[in-house]
Amino acid sequence: MFSINGYDFQNEEDVDIAREELNKIQYISDKLKDDPESILAVYNKMLDGKIFITPIGIEYLRSLQGYLLRSPEIDDAAVRDVPVLISYQDALHYKDLAEALEMQSKMQTIKRKPEPETPSEKIKRRYKFSLITIVVLSVMIVAMFIIALNSNTPNIINYRTEIENEYADWAQQLTEKEEELRERERALQ
Repeated sequence: MFSINGYDFQNEEDVDIAREELNKIQYISDKLKDDPESILAVYNKMLDGKIFITPIGIEYLRSLQGYLLRSPEIDDAAVRDVPVLISYQDALHYKDLAEALEMQSKMQTIKRKPEPETPSEKIKRRYKFSLITIVVLSVMIVAMFIIALNSNTPNIINYRTEIENEYADWAQQLTEKEEELRERERALQ
């Protein structure tokens, strides 16, 4: 709680507003003449401008209102009531809401902590994890074999077949060239 001028405020921001209002009150009091007509004009301007919202400012407005009501020169009907700018119903609602939130936070701290895993639950959890890992790795190995078998470059799986095919192609090309050379020799003879 923050105190100023006999009032306890909930936070520093409200205290700063109250200090500003005290400065305004001091300034207005210094400039205000002792003429009820001019006091009434200033009072009405302050009400229209809604420059006082804290209890300190409201108290000052009430003191001016009392002075104007006691003054025989001013008609009581000309003195307006001091408006209350906050809703007390909302304040009660926020108070109830704050209490509910506080209770909820207390209940959350009271809640039991999760019970530790039993050894059998720990084994089951690890088993599920390893089973999923084995399945994923098996799928990856099968995919690698399929890629290796379908590729055109020789690798550890199909290198023998690829080399044999390459030698067979060379042998066929050689026999074709030999046959071609023999035909040329026959043509020349």
